[in-house]
Amino acid sequence: MANKPSVPRINIILLPALIGGLLCILSFIAGWFLYESQLAFQRETILERAKLYTADIQIDLHSRIPALQRIVERWEFRGGTPREEFVRDALAYQNDLPGFQAIEWVDRDYFSRWVVPLFGNEQAVNLDLGFEENRRRALEKAKVGRIPVMSKPVDLVQGGKGFLVYFPIYVQGDFDGFVIAVFRAHDWLDGVLRVNEEYEHLTDVKFRVELAGVPVYQQRGWEDLKAGPFDTVVQRQLMGHQLIVRCRPMDIFFENTGNPLALAVIAIGVLLSLLVAFVLYFFQKANAEAWRTYSTQASLEKEIQERREAEGKLRQISSRLSLATKAGKVGVWTWDIQTDVLSWDELMYEIYDLPPDVVPKYETWKKALHPDDAEAAESLLEQAVQGTAPFDTEFRILTGDGGHKHVQAAAKVERNAEGEPLRVTGVNWDITERKHAAEELAAQRRRLASIIRGTNVGTWEWNVQTGETVFNERWANIVGYSLSEISPTTIETWMDFAHPDDLKVSGELLEKHFSGELEYYECEARMKHRNGDWIWVLDRGKVSTWTEDGKPLLMSGTHKDITEQKRNEEKIRHLATHDTLTDLPTLRLARDRIAMALATATRKKMVAAVMFVDLDGFKNVNDTLGHDAGDAVLKETAQRLLSCVRHVDTVARVGGDEFLIVLSELTSDRDAEKVASKVVAAIAAPYEFEEHQMKIGASVGIATCGAECGEIDMEILIKKADEAMYLIKKSGKSSYAFAQPEE
Repeated sequence: MANKPSVPRINIILLPALIGGLLCILSFIAGWFLYESQLAFQRETILERAKLYTADIQIDLHSRIPALQRIVERWEFRGGTPREEFVRDALAYQNDLPGFQAIEWVDRDYFSRWVVPLFGNEQAVNLDLGFEENRRRALEKAKVGRIPVMSKPVDLVQGGKGFLVYFPIYVQGDFDGFVIAVFRAHDWLDGVLRVNEEYEHLTDVKFRVELAGVPVYQQRGWEDLKAGPFDTVVQRQLMGHQLIVRCRPMDIFFENTGNPLALAVIAIGVLLSLLVAFVLYFFQKANAEAWRTYSTQASLEKEIQERREAEGKLRQISSRLSLATKAGKVGVWTWDIQTDVLSWDELMYEIYDLPPDVVPKYETWKKALHPDDAEAAESLLEQAVQGTAPFDTEFRILTGDGGHKHVQAAAKVERNAEGEPLRVTGVNWDITERKHAAEELAAQRRRLASIIRGTNVGTWEWNVQTGETVFNERWANIVGYSLSEISPTTIETWMDFAHPDDLKVSGELLEKHFSGELEYYECEARMKHRNGDWIWVLDRGKVSTWTEDGKPLLMSGTHKDITEQKRNEEKIRHLATHDTLTDLPTLRLARDRIAMALATATRKKMVAAVMFVDLDGFKNVNDTLGHDAGDAVLKETAQRLLSCVRHVDTVARVGGDEFLIVLSELTSDRDAEKVASKVVAAIAAPYEFEEHQMKIGASVGIATCGAECGEIDMEILIKKADEAMYLIKKSGKSSYAFAQPEE
């Protein structure tokens, strides 16, 4: 019987006090969190401003580089620039982009010859920039690397701190000096940071800028502010030097960003806590009286109900146990140790293939045991009777048709007060079908594992609804990891490794498979290898299980590494359009480039040109020195031709010693003539092969067109260039000529 529940003693003061105190604590915690959030917001605000100003500095400097680089490119293309034009361009850039102290041209010996503007910079004219080690190192670095180089901060001749950016000039491969941009740090950063005396008092933070460890800029009032925990530092790289921007907030910043919400929350929370405590106190007082009346009646009703439920559960358990033993083919037995009599239910007779009129004994069970399992089963039962081991085992029994069954058995020993065994009660159930199924499943898994190892593919399983995934070791090996290194895995694991462009394609194919448009999912995608390379995989799979409402649930598939296959395909595509000896485009690809050049000339109203180049004297090289020497000449010729053109132009090999050059976006025929002159000069230079020196020439035919290019057949343009080349061949070789205009 259930014990009669006692009437609880209710402390009507303790609970209100606890809840009131807890609410007060929560109020203080909430206020503290709000205060910390306010501090975090202020720190983040200062950091964002520092990052913004740092980005402005980087963007401003990098935006000036292309404009200055164009002065250098015009100089290199033309072989020089008149002083008047240099001055005009430099003044224009300074007007558009304030902050320059000067733009100068420095000759090959590092002497500043032209200075723009001259006014205020007279001391810089004819100044030896190599006299100071910092500047000389930067000059040498720019000259050797052929790239723009920024110096460390220097004391300008005109006074103040600044730095210089050196742009080396190379005309046809020869060093021809520098174009130098001189920046006055304070003026430049004033413009970049949009800080001047007119509205400086409106800012609530102050900035200090350092370059390569040297202070180059400091806002007025910085030194008046004391360093504090809100000081923020942002570091970036600026053309090879460390840029540091320091940000220090003023008192007005905290006034503008402060918030009294934290104190308000604490005050209101304390008041509400006291109110709740009083309400609970009066509620507890009234509830205690009601509970005392109710508890007496409830305890009696509960005892009656529990007894009824216990009786119903007992009947239900008995019924379920009977059904379970029958449904599960579980036989129940009892062995009286004193009389050696076994009591079996009907399922035990069915399992052991015995008629129900047989009175089973211990020997009956012993004879039914398979000879290979008898000793172990008997020994374990004996140990269970002695109390040294539980009886829970599997064994085989012999059947009347000469076969055998697999039986699982479990039992419990009942003992008297002295601990002596009285009887053993247990169960047997036939697990033959389960054993056969397990053996077949194990065999199938072994075959599947063997197939997967043989095909060397990664496998994956995906719960589409939850995102859970299961990968095998090979899946991880394909991207250079072990499975343990990328675990735990989800669909996000695949998305992290996959190329962003291929994820979209994969998603579209999956949707088609989910909708039934595709029977299988198959996608070629790139994945990020551990070494940083992109590898190709063939991803295949199919949904195996769907939800009741028709949504995909479980999907499985494979990953196969096809990187080498993709590389071979790319090589084949390249070989189809490029010459195997020189790696130059063939005539097939050159025609595509001509079509693009003609279309560009028509759209931009510029000039396009096709040059037909034939080598003079090449046959003599082959005849006298052999084909190895001829191949060496052709390879070197390809490199020389490439050095004469821009990256937007095309050089193709269209015959044994014939080449085609496609020039795009020219301003006039004069530009094409300059390139042709470079080609003739480049080919005329001596060639060397082993211990031999060879000289050949180039006959160049040029055909051009302007805005009317869109109406011209490219084959006619190629033919005109070819005809012009043959005119040079007939008139003396090693020169160039334009195609004759149509009459």
